[in-house]
Amino acid sequence: MKTFGSIDRKMPALGESCLHTLMRYLGYQIELLKAKGGIHLSEHERVPTLRLLFLSDGVSYLNERQISPFYCFREALRRELGVVFHHVILNPTSLPSQRDLRGFDIIVPKLHYKMPPEDVSRIAIGIRKAASPRSRIIYFDGRDDLCIQFPELLVNSDLYVKRHVFRDRSMYLKRYVGSINLTDYVYRQHGSFALNGDEGMSEPIGVEDLPRIHCGMSFGMDDVMISLMERFQDVSLDVRREIDVICRANVPDNWMGYLRRPVMKVLDQLESSGLSVITPEKRVTQEQYYREMLGSKICVSPLGYGEVCYRDYEAVIFGCLLIKPVMSHAEVYPDIFRPYETYVPVAWDYSDLEEKINYYLQHEEERLNIANRAHAILKGCHQAGNFIRNVASMMDKTQYEYEATAT
Repeated sequence: MKTFGSIDRKMPALGESCLHTLMRYLGYQIELLKAKGGIHLSEHERVPTLRLLFLSDGVSYLNERQISPFYCFREALRRELGVVFHHVILNPTSLPSQRDLRGFDIIVPKLHYKMPPEDVSRIAIGIRKAASPRSRIIYFDGRDDLCIQFPELLVNSDLYVKRHVFRDRSMYLKRYVGSINLTDYVYRQHGSFALNGDEGMSEPIGVEDLPRIHCGMSFGMDDVMISLMERFQDVSLDVRREIDVICRANVPDNWMGYLRRPVMKVLDQLESSGLSVITPEKRVTQEQYYREMLGSKICVSPLGYGEVCYRDYEAVIFGCLLIKPVMSHAEVYPDIFRPYETYVPVAWDYSDLEEKINYYLQHEEERLNIANRAHAILKGCHQAGNFIRNVASMMDKTQYEYEATAT
């Protein structure tokens, strides 16, 4: 049993063998046995077992990480919420049958963003038809941006969980040039040529579907960030740091370059004035990158394919002051984007970046206080209790079916 349990706590490898798939299923059955009979919350109360099935296509390492915190807190999920999950790599050419989905209260599909829309539609409808009428379908969207790429998945799901969402849900009622709000911003600032021919228009979401959109867990809850925090949880924030500003963010030759070139222009000017600045001249090893972060006072994290990235949370873990374009439009968990409390916001055109960098380099106590609060908040989010509360809030929206299935 111990062997099966340890194996089952690892994320499925892309293209894993049939043996590993079988052992993963056996691990799931062992978890069910542990949960049999419910969990005693008091002398007269039980939490019935809630069986959850992840169906991911296994195409992208980063996309798969969205599921990883469930592995990190697997024992707490079973103990506190009665949640027991199984994880299967979905074969898009052979959809699961009714028999495959039988016995699961919640089914969580997860597809890669490059999948053709016609395949997405076929899979979404196929899973909905094969699932029990009592089962709930919760889609996990692992894309970087805030928008809904595949409305078909939203329509065919009971809940649509994104890493981060628009705080004002009415933003989903709008059309965006280039498919997301960031490409739309670039288009409005620089014209159609900036999108390099990618001028497709996104479709608005129906008002009736807005309640299905749910803010899940962002990159800060991925297992790589949880492990990194465990490794550097006692980092001293007030150590002598020789690097004034770090911004290892590449500037590609596409629409994203228009979001980042203004940053590099400001940082080049600051370096010319005598500040110690690191920008992406060449790729470095992960360990060197971590050493640079540990030695930096400020990390500037520009927008990219989405608003949020690992760099935001890495900066917080390593004790840097995070400076980032205004994030007031985004709902994110873990929430390290509280203006002047956990990060310093700047204008999207970076017109005030130089001023704010100089200010916080000259006011060390304020810089350290903000960095310290962000570090403490993120560390607290990595506690099992906070994760359980986050999952419980997601499950609350399926409570009716949960009770019906459990009886």
